[in-house]
Amino acid sequence: MFRDTNLFFLKENVLHEFSNGKTLYEKAENIYKELKTTADSYEDKAVIHHLTANLFPTMAYYKALIANGYDTDTALFYVRKETRKSAEIKKQQNQKMIKIPFTYLIYRLAVKGVMKKNFPDDVFGTK
Repeated sequence: MFRDTNLFFLKENVLHEFSNGKTLYEKAENIYKELKTTADSYEDKAVIHHLTANLFPTMAYYKALIANGYDTDTALFYVRKETRKSAEIKKQQNQKMIKIPFTYLIYRLAVKGVMKKNFPDDVFGTK
């Protein structure tokens, strides 16, 4: 269920980390499915992708931990642990880009157009 998200590794980690990992993961999957249905109300593909790939998996995992009796601090600890893993993977991917000549210059030239196309002002309220 989470394979197309930033927490694609969640199932393996939850099953390894918790004795009730199967139940916890299934609960997170169900919450994610519920959250994902709300994303369909948005028209912009970039918003839908951001919600379904980045925000909803983290929210679902947090809510599943809370629903399984973990207190807020403990739930946040486990969520942060997984999001750090995701950030570390992104960091490694971005470090590969450093090796390409003129990466930053190309990025700088293209970013405004990409942002305008994928994150329209009327949806995101940006300028």
